[in-house]
Amino acid sequence: AAGQLEPNAKAIGQTVEGLQAALVQAAKGIASSSAGVVAATRGTSEQLGTASKQLAAGLTRLSNLSKAAASLVDDSLSQQNILFMQFQELYTHEIIGQDEDAYSGRMC
Repeated sequence: AAGQLEPNAKAIGQTVEGLQAALVQAAKGIASSSAGVVAATRGTSEQLGTASKQLAAGLTRLSNLSKAAASLVDDSLSQQNILFMQFQELYTHEIIGQDEDAYSGRMC
């Protein structure tokens, strides 16, 4: 394969199409979790924390699926495009953590 990545454990026995379908479902879950975070901003810090953790879990799932899909793609450019999503996931985790800390600081 011309790509830079070796297939990872989650990719073994999977197809790019199957992982793509799982990525779509994970993205839908993130959309739902994001709405939950927005709603939780009007609630308690505990509700916001729970909603943020759910969003973070969905982002982690999306990241893992992205890495698995990228490892099955043959060309480096496609792998880089897919892995860019992983970078965005890590950045979003950082933002969620900062927002959660700031919100709980206001609630004290």
